[in-house]
Amino acid sequence: LIALPLFDLLIVADFFATPDVLNLAIWLKFGVVTPLSLVVLLMLDKLPGPRFLDPALCLILALATGTLIVLLRKTHAPHAAYLHSALAVVLVMANSLIRLRLWYALTASIAICASYALSLGAAGSIAPQALAASDAILLLCGAGTLIANCARERGERHDYLRALCRHL
Repeated sequence: LIALPLFDLLIVADFFATPDVLNLAIWLKFGVVTPLSLVVLLMLDKLPGPRFLDPALCLILALATGTLIVLLRKTHAPHAAYLHSALAVVLVMANSLIRLRLWYALTASIAICASYALSLGAAGSIAPQALAASDAILLLCGAGTLIANCARERGERHDYLRALCRHL
């Protein structure tokens, strides 16, 4: 629930980087992604057990990533190339804030990086230096947050096993 308002705050980046599609960005973020995400989260509250949690959160991430890709495809703004870094924000949300389990986080990270690769041509010509910087940011965000995710899961498993041993 914390990640959703942070994603919505990316509208500030849209205002500066893609003002030509700002109305579309507002509609997609506040009229599609946020309401659908809230519906999914409310449905999760009604479903028994946690087995639907990670797939549902991956669906929300797919919506967020898809929104950014659509905006990159539709814009003709000269600064749109800098909006690729917003995908790094979604990647950090997937692996750190939302706390997906490792295999789901890895799958979501690969999907986000693949979306990034497919969207590179959408924002017009990107200077090679800017492209290299954008690649590095996304890959470092992905690798760093996946390592943190793995360490967190490992710690949780150890804590569970220690508690179980104490209980027995």
